[in-house]
Amino acid sequence: MNRTDTFFPDFLQTSKPAGETAGQWIELDGESFFRIANSHLIPEFFICMTSPSDHWMFVTSAGALTAGRGDANRALFPYYAADKIMDSRWVTGPRTIVRANANRQSVVWQPFVGRIDAGSDCIRNIYKNRLGNKLWLEEVNSSLDLAFRYRWTFSHQSGFIRTSKITNLGSQAQHLEIVAGIQNIMPYGLDQNFQLRFGNLADAYKKNELIEPGVGIYYLSSIPTDRAEPSEGLRATVVWNTAMPDRILLSNEQLEKFLSGASIETEQDMRGRRGAYLLNFQLELAAGSESDWEIVADIDQDQTDVANLVDKLTRSENRERLAAEVVECERRLDSLVAKADGLQWGGNRERNQRHLSNVLFNIMRGGIPLDDYSIDSVDFQQHVRLINQQVASLHSEFLSRLPAVPPSRVRVRCASSPS
Repeated sequence: MNRTDTFFPDFLQTSKPAGETAGQWIELDGESFFRIANSHLIPEFFICMTSPSDHWMFVTSAGALTAGRGDANRALFPYYAADKIMDSRWVTGPRTIVRANANRQSVVWQPFVGRIDAGSDCIRNIYKNRLGNKLWLEEVNSSLDLAFRYRWTFSHQSGFIRTSKITNLGSQAQHLEIVAGIQNIMPYGLDQNFQLRFGNLADAYKKNELIEPGVGIYYLSSIPTDRAEPSEGLRATVVWNTAMPDRILLSNEQLEKFLSGASIETEQDMRGRRGAYLLNFQLELAAGSESDWEIVADIDQDQTDVANLVDKLTRSENRERLAAEVVECERRLDSLVAKADGLQWGGNRERNQRHLSNVLFNIMRGGIPLDDYSIDSVDFQQHVRLINQQVASLHSEFLSRLPAVPPSRVRVRCASSPS
């Protein structure tokens, strides 16, 4: 866990609770983010995140989400319809509980739980970068002089990365006890149909284990099937952290104890329970300082993958490695957009961003041009003959003179390409 004595003042520029929802570009760590201030004042909406790999994630403005890799049958969090995702925000995805002291009394604050009513001391803001691969959600509690925010982003090698930050906005040091993590983690082997139809039965097969150094493993005792055949669950979802917590929970069954002020204990082995990965630790935050940590999750891991992960966690500088993986992931996404002419620079920033977004979603649906805008001349001739025999016959001489490949290629320029 990293503790610093400074925080980003621009990042915490917020409207008053009675303000209006407003959007503007800000600079954060040298990167442009579009901020929606007072996002709690507008109806909850979905945000699509993007990745150059096989990650997919849909997050609401209040933090409810679904995510996975590849398709809906390989989910990290259950893939449901939009209304069900919103309804299950209390038991699925991020969960944070902060116990602080205010006026010499212990106060419990749960960011992103429940609605923020008029006159509340809390506000929420959303920050999304220009490529859509990083999303910050922030809640500021002015009565406690605290701000909590977390970021979702991706790594091709490590999976899904949730970075959390808590900042002391006051002029006095604060002692905090925190439980923070993710809930309703999906093990490998439950397809979308089984999850929708047999949710309780699926829970009965779930096993959650904790191994050193703080790696949570979530798998099925066997893959549910009606056939008389072996169906072992040999792959798992894995979750780990960079916080060095006091305790780790593998379910949400002790949350009520924590909320009531009772002590909680590390869970090593949970069976027949929905998986969670919740860190419990205490913080001493000086005035104007912050602390941050990561939780990293990935799906579809076998025994070798888990062994290699444990070895890597015990030998490498994990935070530096994660940061490098995020940079590389963003570089690859930027390169994909560039190959489809999505990087446009002009005097109107919103128009530039609109063009980038259009191109980005187009390549998500249809991919990028193979070999830039070059096409195989043989493939092109076959395509013309199949699509329009009349045109193929009329221009047969031209088609026959097209250069063979390799090494020569026919260049076809798209209308959107620069001249």
